Amino acid sequence: MFREREPRYQGKTLSEWMTVAGHTDDDREQGKAVEEALEKIGTNGLPWMIEWLRYEEPKWRSTLCGLVGGLPRALVPNLIINYLVNDKQRERADWAAEMLALLGPMATNSIPQLVGILNDTNALDSSERAAVALASLGRDGLPPLLAALSDRQHSNRAAIARATANLETNAGPAVAVLLACLQEGKMDLTEAAIEVLGELKLEPEKVVPELTRGLTNGDYRIRIKSAEALLRFGKSANAAVPRLLEGLDDDDAAARGAAERALQEIAPEKLEKDKRIRTHKPPKVFWSDAPCQAMPVQGRERESPTK
Repeated sequence: MFREREPRYQGKTLSEWMTVAGHTDDDREQGKAVEEALEKIGTNGLPWMIEWLRYEEPKWRSTLCGLVGGLPRALVPNLIINYLVNDKQRERADWAAEMLALLGPMATNSIPQLVGILNDTNALDSSERAAVALASLGRDGLPPLLAALSDRQHSNRAAIARATANLETNAGPAVAVLLACLQEGKMDLTEAAIEVLGELKLEPEKVVPELTRGLTNGDYRIRIKSAEALLRFGKSANAAVPRLLEGLDDDDAAARGAAERALQEIAPEKLEKDKRIRTHKPPKVFWSDAPCQAMPVQGRERESPTK
C-alpha cells in the first residue's frame, strides 16, 4: 500500500525513476528523462527521498563481507558475491541523496529533516548523504553544514568537510572553518579540509600560506595533499614555490613527485631551472607501485599506514 502511494510520472513511480537513474550508463536521453521526471514529481517526492536516505548497512552484512573477502575467490559462489555487492537499499539511499541534490532549492523544505540526519552520530552513512544534499541547497544549506563542521564533538566531520566542496560559489564562509580544521591535527579531517580548499580555490591570500605550511608536515600524506591542493591554485600559489622546490628533496618519493607536479603547474620555469642546476639524492621511502616520475627511486619501501 505504501509503495502504491509513491508519486508517479509517465506511469513510473519515483523509485522506478531512481532505478533508471542508476542505470543510465551516461545515456544523455535517459538522463534528461530522469531530470524531467524529478522536476515534474517535485516536492511530492521529498518524504520518500528522506526516508530512503536513512539507510545504514547492517553490521552482519559488513561482517560477512569481511569474512568472504578473506576467502579464496574460487570458494565463494557468484550468487553470494552478487548478493553482497549489490545492496539495493544502499544504492537507493545514495540515489536519494543525488536526487535531492538535483532538486536544489525546491528541496529547502527538507532542511530540518536533513539536519536531524546530519547530526545523527549513530548513522554515519546517512549523515554523509544528508551533508551532500544540504550542500546542494546552496546558501540555505550552508549554516547547518558549518555548524556541524565546527562542532569538535561531531563524529562525521571529514565527510561533512568533503561535502562543502559541492557549495562551489556559495562556499566562501566555509573557508575560515576549513582553515580552522587544519589546526586540530586530526588526520582524516585535515586531509579532507586540504582537498576541499584545493577544489574550491577561494581566497588564495589566506589559503595558500596554510597549504604551504602543510608541505613541511611530518606526515607524508599531508605533504602530498598540500602539494596537490596548491597545484589547483595555479599561478595564484606562486608564494609556495620556494617550499615546493625544497620538496624536491623530500625523503618520500610520492611527496617529492607531488611537489614536482605542483611546480609544473605553478612555476614550470623554476622547475626547469632546478633541473639544470641541482642534483637530488634518491628518495629513501617510496611506494613500489607509485614511484616518483622524474627522479630515480631507491631505498626502502614504505610500510602501509594501516599496518
